[in-house]
Amino acid sequence: MHKHFSVYRRVIVLQVALVSIIAAVYLALAGVGQARMALLGGLAALIPNLCFIGRIHWAGAKDPKKMLRTLYSGEALKLTLTGVMFFFIMQLPELHIGPLLVGYMSALTAYWWALLMPDNH
Repeated sequence: MHKHFSVYRRVIVLQVALVSIIAAVYLALAGVGQARMALLGGLAALIPNLCFIGRIHWAGAKDPKKMLRTLYSGEALKLTLTGVMFFFIMQLPELHIGPLLVGYMSALTAYWWALLMPDNH
């Protein structure tokens, strides 16, 4: 479980880094409103992912059937939370959909980047 947790940690650190960079670029080039949207988009990926990782980690399932149930319920939680977060974000008066989606997609690319990084073990 420890090795898998290090992979999760790598994804989270990459998500935070990528979203921070994207939000900083939007702040420098387009202002606070669009940077806020990029940050919210990134958080709409990061927070559900943290919940998913917590669900998997705290379940500590050794039995394959229990682990599979935990993965499915964790993924359902992540998708539901993502939908709820986007619902509330879409209610904001100064919505900038472009930066929102760029922030969200940048956080999602962390999975691919994590696969490309060498394993230190």
